[in-house]
Amino acid sequence: EQVWVPHPELVWVPGKCKGGEVFETEAGDVVVPKPEELESLGGPLVLEGVDDCCALSSVTPGAILHTVRKRYEGGTIYTNVSNVLIAVNPFRPLDIYSTEYLSMYREAQDMSAVKPHIFGLCSQAWSGLLAGVRSQSVLISGESGAGKTETTKLVLFYTSAALAGQDGGLEDTLIEINPVLEAFGNAKTVRNNNSSRFGKWIEVKVNPATRNLLGVTVIDYLLEVTRVCGQGPGERNYHIFYQVANDEDMCERMKLGDAAQATYLRANNLGADGVDDQSDLRDLRRALATLGFDSVEEAAIFDVIGAILHIGNLDFTNTDEATITTPEALANASALLKVDQQALSKALCFKRVATGRDVVMSPLDGQKARSARDSVAKLLYGKLFTWLVVRCNEALGQGLGASGGAGDNASALFLGVLDIAGFESFDTNLFEQLLINLSNEKLQQFFNHTVFKSELEEYGKEGIPVDAINFVDNADVLELIEKAGDGLLAILDDATSGVRQTDASFTEKACQAKAGHVRFLKPKFPGKNLFGIRHYAGEVWYTTDGFLEKNVASAPQEVLELMRSSEHEVLKDMAAEEDLPAGSGAKPGAAKKKATLGASFKRSLQQLMDKLKTSECNFVRCIKPNQEKVSNKFSSPMVMDQLRLCGVMETVKIRKAGFSSRMPYEDFATRYLCTVPADRRKALLSEAGSKQDWRVSAEADAKKVAETVLVAMGAEAGAFAFGNTKVFLKVGLYKMCEDRRKDALEPTCVKIQAHYRGHAVRRHMKEVLEIHKQLMSMMKDAGHTLHSKECTSRPLRSQATAHQALDKFDALLLRASALPVKIAYLQEASKVRAFLAAEGDIAEQVAAMKDSINLIELQALVAHIANYKLCGEEVDNLARRIEVLKKEAGVKRALQNALTLEDATELKKAIAEAAAADLGDRPRWLASDGADLLAEAEARLAEIEAAVARASAAGTSAMEDALASTCPSEIQEVLELIEAGGFQADNAMLVALKERARKLNEQRDIDRELQTCIAADEDGAIRGALEKAHAAGLGADGDAGWLLPNGAAHYAEA
Repeated sequence: EQVWVPHPELVWVPGKCKGGEVFETEAGDVVVPKPEELESLGGPLVLEGVDDCCALSSVTPGAILHTVRKRYEGGTIYTNVSNVLIAVNPFRPLDIYSTEYLSMYREAQDMSAVKPHIFGLCSQAWSGLLAGVRSQSVLISGESGAGKTETTKLVLFYTSAALAGQDGGLEDTLIEINPVLEAFGNAKTVRNNNSSRFGKWIEVKVNPATRNLLGVTVIDYLLEVTRVCGQGPGERNYHIFYQVANDEDMCERMKLGDAAQATYLRANNLGADGVDDQSDLRDLRRALATLGFDSVEEAAIFDVIGAILHIGNLDFTNTDEATITTPEALANASALLKVDQQALSKALCFKRVATGRDVVMSPLDGQKARSARDSVAKLLYGKLFTWLVVRCNEALGQGLGASGGAGDNASALFLGVLDIAGFESFDTNLFEQLLINLSNEKLQQFFNHTVFKSELEEYGKEGIPVDAINFVDNADVLELIEKAGDGLLAILDDATSGVRQTDASFTEKACQAKAGHVRFLKPKFPGKNLFGIRHYAGEVWYTTDGFLEKNVASAPQEVLELMRSSEHEVLKDMAAEEDLPAGSGAKPGAAKKKATLGASFKRSLQQLMDKLKTSECNFVRCIKPNQEKVSNKFSSPMVMDQLRLCGVMETVKIRKAGFSSRMPYEDFATRYLCTVPADRRKALLSEAGSKQDWRVSAEADAKKVAETVLVAMGAEAGAFAFGNTKVFLKVGLYKMCEDRRKDALEPTCVKIQAHYRGHAVRRHMKEVLEIHKQLMSMMKDAGHTLHSKECTSRPLRSQATAHQALDKFDALLLRASALPVKIAYLQEASKVRAFLAAEGDIAEQVAAMKDSINLIELQALVAHIANYKLCGEEVDNLARRIEVLKKEAGVKRALQNALTLEDATELKKAIAEAAAADLGDRPRWLASDGADLLAEAEARLAEIEAAVARASAAGTSAMEDALASTCPSEIQEVLELIEAGGFQADNAMLVALKERARKLNEQRDIDRELQTCIAADEDGAIRGALEKAHAAGLGADGDAGWLLPNGAAHYAEA
């Protein structure tokens, strides 16, 4: 049997007993000291995360927490618990609030057919309202950061859509109150970046017959004015101050300078994620205009905000009669408030004291003057907020027109939306926490009555007597706090109105008066300003410091007179005195009793409760899933605390006070028929009219079966009740039914398990053998033998075939890995998969590179193929292509070199090499650039040969001319040309030319020497020169061997 097991982190988790006190859970084993006290899950339905926890056969704290947690982890933030909608803050935008979703819930005929949603709750409320049955209320509660403000916006969004299309557009104006209330009433806290620091009741009046909107009223509760003068670490002041501080034009007009450094802002001048102050200021101004605020009123509103910042910058001398040390701030504040500067200074530095009939102004010391400064700032802000709410109500009530007559108002119903702080319990709890917790006690009592009433309605519908059901009530706590005469608030009011009363004297009186109250807690050590209360949600200790001061609701007359003297009409309206409430008992002309915040709040709270009692209430409990404000994180202890504090667990208590479990007869009979002995079972089914002798058929009398089952179990009278359609069970009997069912089914379950396990093993082994056979076949096709490190050569398959084989192999591996029986060689088979994947890639590359001429890539591919020992025609074609490309590469290099050298011999050699490689024709080349090189080489060779032929013809003519020349230099030029390869010369002519050049050079030297000797007229020298001529075979005659024209003449002269 599965039970709810306590867990240190998850609080409650489903678990099964492993033996003794050890329980197995999804979060590990847990030791439970008293396992017999654990509650049963109540069936498998609880594990599915149902839409409504009350649909479960057994509603327990564990069932509620597990359902909310499972739904949140699945992305669903809404869960129903009876008539309570639990909304868990997702901390991220969701796409479930569009107009399409709104229309879906508006048009839904059966809310049980759609998922829990805030729009579904609104749809039910509006259906009841427009049917003219009863007014409707939506009560939204939760701690800071749980999403109350956003939920309120969604309710107003639905309301605006439900009323769309009316004359006057009042439904659009309704939406515009949000920017105003958020700017002046919301702030960043450590728990929430847009925390609402006040409670509000929004009442939308409608004539259900005509569906006309008659007006809207907003009532505010407990604005946290202390935030104006100081905030905790990591928190901000109200949004409006930062909106003003970020507007340069406004700061310049108000002479705020660097407004972020103002005393009331600079302590925690932090940004807030998700809050755009400048954009929000634009939205605020648009909303003010839509709500009918004129430019003068808007300017006055911002002037008051600027004046509060300047007042915060005031400082005083530390003397018995304090004076202001910051005159500039005083001047700016009085200018913005449009009051006399001296009058403002006097209101801050003096206190009005009444002595008999006389009134005197008593000076304040520095510390008290600073307190007075902060009091004035808080008063101004509180009055401004109240005035804004009043003006919004006026704007929202101006749409009555002709249809808003007395007849409409007489038949009007309302939709009320209550957004109020949830139960609070901090390390230090003050007067504000006492009032907030009082409101939650009142609402919890109302909630308990409502849930109890729904239980009574179901009992009545089923025809079950309810005399024995005890109602869980907290009336004693309310009596302790608010009872007239001697309640804590009454004692506080007396102390507030008394003379020389202090927080300590109030605490002492309270402890004396309430010492014997079961809900009251006295401090262990007397003399401390402290007392405690046992609330429905737990003990809370309150520090009474400041109780008396905070309980004073009336403002100092000197400050009110100052406001009335202002030239701002808005400030005068803010200072208007409120009349005593009706029924206060004050006699005309009698002295007015000092108004107190506690009495005022108690009165307004009672008015709210009276209004709620006239309506059908719908509850929304907003839950904050974690402190970090991040999405997808669910802190079970934190959520459990909130479910307890917001009263959801009271639903469980109320249900357990009666019959905690209930089932339709058919479900009960089917579930517990197995507890009846087998020999009695068939007869019972026959008596009940079942057509089948082994189960309860549809036409059987399931109630008769249920009665017999309970009698057979020996159930005690009073532990169960038979309704019209359901059987109702108390906790103990339900657990006994589950135990008997477990005992009856266990032997059969063991047999079924044994047969199934045998069947499963056989089925698995059959599948193992099938997969083994296919794996072996595919590994063999891949060239792999089991337990062999080497693979054999195998043909390369086509790309499609290889990929098909890989897909099939992957499918086999996936099936094998999912088997409960593991295949020993699965890891080795996984390595074969890499070969199959590589074969597919190789086949793809081979197909892509079959026409490639990139020799390097082809060689790399072939080497890669060789690593996998793949062969085949495609591989051979690649190898042949590589060989051809290699030959082409050699020929191309030879052609390129020959072309570079411009040498006919090399060109002929390269062309011959191409012909030898069978590359003489262009079609035979794979690389087109090789064929181009061959053509270029052939053309160049032809050019060179033609040039040589032309040079040879020209050379022959030049040689013939040179053989007839007597100029050695001309002959030398021809020889140099021949030597440089300019043309080819005949050898005989070349020899003759060289010999003629030698003789000419020799004769030129002899001729020069002869001329020199003649000129010198030296006999010996002349003789020597003549002997050289004789030796060279030269004489005096022209035919004497001379080639030079004047050689013979010079010889004869010599």
